[in-house]
Amino acid sequence: MVFEGTRLQLRAVQDISPKEELTISYIETLSLAEERQRQLDEQYHFICRCKRCDSKKEEGFMLSGEEEKWNQLKMALPRLEELKTDS
Repeated sequence: MVFEGTRLQLRAVQDISPKEELTISYIETLSLAEERQRQLDEQYHFICRCKRCDSKKEEGFMLSGEEEKWNQLKMALPRLEELKTDS
């Protein structure tokens, strides 16, 4: 997504078929579902029911490594969001 003044421009990273649904993420998708749900509720006042938020499968993969390593990522995500917002 790129903002040009008040216009939002979506730039595709793959081919898009006619009538294919386009979606965007309101928040960082690397966060755990619980954190994403909290942010969406606080910032946009809704609870997401997408496949990613309803499934714990991906989180199992994210949390299967050493806690020290994934905890560092979890701690860094808010700062990444800040930097993304600032830019």
